Amino acid sequence: MNNQKNLTHKFILLVFVLYGWISHAQDKKAEANSKEEVAFAVIEKAPHPKSCKVYENDPKALKQCFTEYISEQVRKNFRMKKFKNYPPKKYRVAVQFKIDTDGNIVDILARGADEKIEKEAIRVIKKVPRLIPGVTHGKKVSVLYAIPINFIIPNKSKK
Repeated sequence: MNNQKNLTHKFILLVFVLYGWISHAQDKKAEANSKEEVAFAVIEKAPHPKSCKVYENDPKALKQCFTEYISEQVRKNFRMKKFKNYPPKKYRVAVQFKIDTDGNIVDILARGADEKIEKEAIRVIKKVPRLIPGVTHGKKVSVLYAIPINFIIPNKSKK
């Protein structure tokens, strides 16, 4: 009987926790909508460069084109030479930014192994040219986007 009582208490606690979490999530969603910010995963028409304009009527292809474009910008502009003296291993920096209603990249945040890697990631994202802004319900909105940047410092072979 005592076990069933404990189980009932745990279930009630779980219901309250879930209710609080769901309420909080809905409040956050309403707050984001009031600021006209939308996550990339749910945007109707993703922000994009002019080179992706051919996909404007295909939301999935437009998102893919944007993702590939950002990845290419990172590959092209990330200066690996800055880290040639770092210990050999795989490094990762997570970058989050917003594309505002004018297509500018703003509010860039980076979290990585160290400050130098974070600064390089921010520098690279700042170099991305102005984009065509994202649209939801026919209205330009700010879009939140995140990308991991991974790179490997190989072992230096001795000659």
